[in-house]
Amino acid sequence: MRDVFLNHDFTRVEHYKGILDEAGIPSFVRNESSLNVLTQMPDNTSLPALCVTNDEDYDRAIEVLRAFIQTPESTGPDWKCANCGETVPGNFDSCWKCGTARAT
Repeated sequence: MRDVFLNHDFTRVEHYKGILDEAGIPSFVRNESSLNVLTQMPDNTSLPALCVTNDEDYDRAIEVLRAFIQTPESTGPDWKCANCGETVPGNFDSCWKCGTARAT
């Protein structure tokens, strides 16, 4: 077990866990249920931490997360889905409602 990401934002830690799950890298969140009281200063031992289950997956996990973090967001214009007519944000490549790919 090795930590690959540590952050006070539990939502971000869980999101990154989902990215590792999609990549087939077994992981878990340590300190998942330890919420610090706002009057206490958090320390690194109690922050939510994303950990890979197998040490040999560490380098690949770091690379997968780095690639995700460094991918620039598309800021193109919103588009209308050809299948369902839904307006979709420009940074989506497929319709959030029906899953249809953006027409090229």
